[in-house]
Amino acid sequence: DVCGVADPRSVCSEAVRELEGLRLWRYDAIVVALGVNDAVNLTSLRSWRRELSEVLRVLERESSRSTHIFIVGVHPIRSIPVFDSALGSVADRHAQALNRETARLCAESPRTIFVPLTTAQPSTRGRFRAAADYRHWAGLLTAETVALPEAEPGAIGEGAGDPIPAHPAVARTAGPPAPT
Repeated sequence: DVCGVADPRSVCSEAVRELEGLRLWRYDAIVVALGVNDAVNLTSLRSWRRELSEVLRVLERESSRSTHIFIVGVHPIRSIPVFDSALGSVADRHAQALNRETARLCAESPRTIFVPLTTAQPSTRGRFRAAADYRHWAGLLTAETVALPEAEPGAIGEGAGDPIPAHPAVARTAGPPAPT
């Protein structure tokens, strides 16, 4: 099963509500992308830490013990054409701070992998993103998922959020894909 939940106005403080009723135990992997609006709105690090910690707790509790959770970093804000400005630089620096905090929180969660996003090179320009931008980001995420072990049936229900040991092939913080 694949389920997409998207809201261009979404912020981290609303993410737990958006997860309600999704039956997360059904999935082998969950990918969460948050933070662009939080970076642009300069959400405090304290609020980000508190809200993202709650999101991670819900994901761990409501998903199967064999579910892998990927938290996608905030992509460079200045790569969004409308924010490619001096003011966009402020949001871009804040996005980097949010990403550092996200990586730290993910490192504390045995089933969660932080996947930082970089800008596709050369960056495409225009009002909207090009397919090359999304292919680049898909490649970053794919590089992390191919190293995962075959999904094993996990407990559902009581204890489903109990941590399981991370597979040795799973990197705790993802980097760009290795050259082939």
